[in-house]
Amino acid sequence: MEVGCILKSFILKYVQQDEDLRR
Repeated sequence: MEVGCILKSFILKYVQQDEDLRR
């Protein structure tokens, strides 16, 4: 169970979405 990897991917996606919204 690689929760860390999934969590990292989720955070990365969330950050990218936030950046897109800010633009």
